Amino acid sequence: MKHLHSLVFLFLLLGFGGCHQKAVMQKKPDLQDKQVTQGQPAAAPAPDPQCQQDEADIKSAVRQLYKWYHTQGVSVDFPHTESGDFFTGLDEGAFELRVQQLKDSGLFTQAFLDNYTKIGHEIHRRLRTKEMIYEAGYTPPYGNGANPWTNSLDVSSDTYWNEIRIENVVTRGNRAVLTWSWPGNYREMRITKAVCLQKAEKAVIIESADYQIEVVKENDRWKITRMQGFDFKTFFPQ
Repeated sequence: MKHLHSLVFLFLLLGFGGCHQKAVMQKKPDLQDKQVTQGQPAAAPAPDPQCQQDEADIKSAVRQLYKWYHTQGVSVDFPHTESGDFFTGLDEGAFELRVQQLKDSGLFTQAFLDNYTKIGHEIHRRLRTKEMIYEAGYTPPYGNGANPWTNSLDVSSDTYWNEIRIENVVTRGNRAVLTWSWPGNYREMRITKAVCLQKAEKAVIIESADYQIEVVKENDRWKITRMQGFDFKTFFPQ
């Protein structure tokens, strides 16, 4: 399985929290207290049950996403019209059906659908104006040459959604960010567990080739609101 080279992600962790609560600050112990507690390790923060449940639900939502995509949602994301040896625009009717298919799945927020539609319209505009030339049989002049759903050219198996390693789940309220990696290409990262960041802590830069997803909780259900492969700013190379 061929993968793309490493990317650098900036996780906007400032303001996000994970599954550990901040330890309660206590008064400074006196000398007698020091004699009793000296050499004893500090107690670990207690896990937050709600956060742990959110983390489990988020991972389940990501696996459900890829199961749906592989078994029901595999289709041409941006179907084209063709003239001779060149694609000249988007097949707008077929594209509308594709967007409706995504919407009917109930897996995506309106923000994701809006961004997906925006990408399709931009492809159409650039092909129509010949700002972008797309010859049949060649790699599209947009995206990165890989499947935007996984940023890879292949999958690990026919049930890969059960095998991917979902890590770095960082939540705050009804929003969360995470990364996943392939089972045979897992690399140790600077953050390997769900974490809780206090508001004063800084963002963290993580270097990895893993895939980033953001989710939002709507009506007690976690939905996909952003996928790395469909980032509008990076979808069209300069």
